[in-house]
Amino acid sequence: GVAYICTESQFPAARLQQLVKYIQTSHPEGPKSYTNNIFIHHVPDMESLVDCVRYQLPHLVPSRQVGLVVIDSVAAAFRAEDGTEVNKTLPLQTLGYRLHQLASSHNVAVLAINQVTAVMGKQSVYGLTGSVTPALGLAWANLVTTRLLFTRTNYFVKAIKALPVIGSKNKNPSWNLSSAEMSKEFDLDSAKRAIEYNVRILEVIFCPWLEKKSCSFVVTERGLENATVSPEDLCSSSV
Repeated sequence: GVAYICTESQFPAARLQQLVKYIQTSHPEGPKSYTNNIFIHHVPDMESLVDCVRYQLPHLVPSRQVGLVVIDSVAAAFRAEDGTEVNKTLPLQTLGYRLHQLASSHNVAVLAINQVTAVMGKQSVYGLTGSVTPALGLAWANLVTTRLLFTRTNYFVKAIKALPVIGSKNKNPSWNLSSAEMSKEFDLDSAKRAIEYNVRILEVIFCPWLEKKSCSFVVTERGLENATVSPEDLCSSSV
């Protein structure tokens, strides 16, 4: 199961239903329901988030066999609080310690989403070289074991470039964005309704067991799909 903790907005239920619909269509042999093991909880502030991780999750995770905990996002709960950064350090450290304890005790993965802030000039901060830096600063940077950076570029690709070839045995084709010519084998009716997808980049900033690499992808109605893009075509614009 999955425990999803929201701190700044409502849970994207419409997006979840879109993914469920596609999975049920493409995998009819699967379970009847894909949402029975998704547990959603909204917390409005820093104290509620820390209490949720300290008291509620340790009971939920083993009883419902939760394998993934998502916090969306950690930064929103702490940045919304009044007070100095010093007053937020102890709750932030408590949150990090409890998440580590939860992960090691119950063998679960924890995805804690952070935000970024702009920095002037190009400088290296917490493994990042560029115009952004993690919002929660050094206090949070020292608590995580893996840092991943998702970047949205200003490169767009039309779905027409990635339409599966009729009769192809490959049900999950890669998005080869280097070829812009449309073959006669493409579905023309679908091509007319083609929309543009924003290419994004996932980059490993720090991980003890992974080397620093990156990959490009697009977000579609089917989920995240690989995109083959030449580096010179990508120009990062925002995150």
